[in-house]
Amino acid sequence: MIKWLVKIADGLLYSNIWIAFCAAVMTLQTQYVLTKKTHFGMLVPFVFFATLALYGLHRLVGISKVASFQQEGRYSYFFKHQRFILFLTFLSSTLGGVLFLLLPVAVKIGLCITALPALAYVLPIFYQKKMLRDIHGIKIFFLAFVWSAVTVGLVAVEQEATWGTILLALFLERVFFTFAIAIPFDIRDLKVDQYNGVETIPSLIGINNSKILATCSLVGMLMCSFAIWQSGTYSAFQFAGLLVFGFVSGVGVWNPFNIQDDYYYSGVLDGMMVLQGLVVLSF
Repeated sequence: MIKWLVKIADGLLYSNIWIAFCAAVMTLQTQYVLTKKTHFGMLVPFVFFATLALYGLHRLVGISKVASFQQEGRYSYFFKHQRFILFLTFLSSTLGGVLFLLLPVAVKIGLCITALPALAYVLPIFYQKKMLRDIHGIKIFFLAFVWSAVTVGLVAVEQEATWGTILLALFLERVFFTFAIAIPFDIRDLKVDQYNGVETIPSLIGINNSKILATCSLVGMLMCSFAIWQSGTYSAFQFAGLLVFGFVSGVGVWNPFNIQDDYYYSGVLDGMMVLQGLVVLSF
């Protein structure tokens, strides 16, 4: 029984289904904040399948960069299940393509703009077959911006929302949050990034300073949440929940028990996206 549970957990986490679900929840969260109701429409499932396809493509294209680590944790899964990941990538690309055709024209245009840098992040189109993520120090900033552009910006376009102070605060709230929880992943991947000659924030300023930077980013997130609450967009319960959530995220970033298991990063830290969504959707 336990063996099968482990296989299921590995499949959800390492085949990118979980991270795709996280992206869909964050999109749904923004829809709820802007409209005060939940409705899947076409954008939420599209974000799920597009994220699944993009991350799958990233795994398949970049697998040669982690060949020396193929016996370790999640990398072992990637190498053993390349055909399954290829199948999921193909299937999600097909379904995402169908959903794309059903999206409003304005959202399609926004997606095309967002897709270009996203593809550059996972495809070796630069000098010496480098990806955008291989450019020193840029990976985490780019990641935070693209996730926010998709899960906030595209929702705003879909809902024909007017860009103003509140929408900007929502966007920055998402940027600060995504940036903060992405830093522990760069800390985890230090060995692999150094092997491939990629400089990241932890390698440039150190692990402890990186955690301090992540904490400052969470404070920035909560300042945006406060501004959104003051505008009347968040309820008092939502803001209180986000304060607790910010503290929990901070504990996750600092990882006081020094947990190095892949489940902690791919499951718990990525799961903070779902937790934040539940906090907002529950009140």
